[in-house]
Amino acid sequence: MPATEHKLDLATRHFLWDRRLPAALVVHSGDTVRFKTQEVSGGQVYVGAPSRVVAEMDRTRVYPLTGPVFVEDARPGDVLAIEMLDVTPGAWGWTANIPGRGLLADDFPEPYIHYFELGGRRSVEFGGASIPIAPFCGTIGLAPAEDGPIPVRPPHAGGGNIDTRQLTASSTLYLPVQVDGALLSIGDGHAAQGDGEVCVTGIECDMTVTVRLSLLKDRPMPPRQYQLLTAEPDRSSARSFGSSASGPDLKENARNAVRGLIDWLMRERQLGREDAYLLCSLVADLRISQIVNDPNYCVTAMLPMSVFEAEASHG
Repeated sequence: MPATEHKLDLATRHFLWDRRLPAALVVHSGDTVRFKTQEVSGGQVYVGAPSRVVAEMDRTRVYPLTGPVFVEDARPGDVLAIEMLDVTPGAWGWTANIPGRGLLADDFPEPYIHYFELGGRRSVEFGGASIPIAPFCGTIGLAPAEDGPIPVRPPHAGGGNIDTRQLTASSTLYLPVQVDGALLSIGDGHAAQGDGEVCVTGIECDMTVTVRLSLLKDRPMPPRQYQLLTAEPDRSSARSFGSSASGPDLKENARNAVRGLIDWLMRERQLGREDAYLLCSLVADLRISQIVNDPNYCVTAMLPMSVFEAEASHG
């Protein structure tokens, strides 16, 4: 069956994960979908609004997601590969300190907000720094198996609010399917963000995201573990393979992220288990992708693919 192109707009917004939500769209493996997504406040923040707007937000209207998308023949035990073909920010964005949120919530109790003009820019200026625009969606997930509704903010077994900034255009995210049809939803666009997202916001913005969906049958992946193949924003076109894990314990997340790399090295590079572990210690980087979406945080282990290219050139 030839691949089909689909579109979803903000009319399909929802604000909670729930396996019982009706599908906004039904697709087949290989199809592409263009998602229009809304910034994380759900339209409550507007250009020029005073700082108090972030303290007064209706929390039932935050984290709008576009979807869900039902993928034919997807079953638990499969993996959905989500290839990011294009990620384009809207015209403006915002970053804020939201009282009670963020890594240093006790240190910064007052609301504060800054606005950015984005349209077509490669970078924005702030605090004397030039910040490269490297857009991605902080929330990409499949419906969890548990009965809903379930809040969007903490990551869950099928991905969700993992805030992994390496998921820019040309990257691919691999998520474990939890329910029949997978039920993919996307939102929480960021024009830029540091690893950790320490104040709980990146440059929050509307986004247009085009993805290609490919179903990988009978490829079990542990829940709360995700994989990605990416061109890292700060390393030009260098490719890396990443393994992410989420949960309440950062150290356990780090262990599971490295375990995911070891499994991949054994399967794809035919390394022995011990050699894979040692190689992770020599060349992999551990990143705290987000540490602010209580109670589940996300750690990503990134392994540069260039180490294998160098091996081939000297072989």
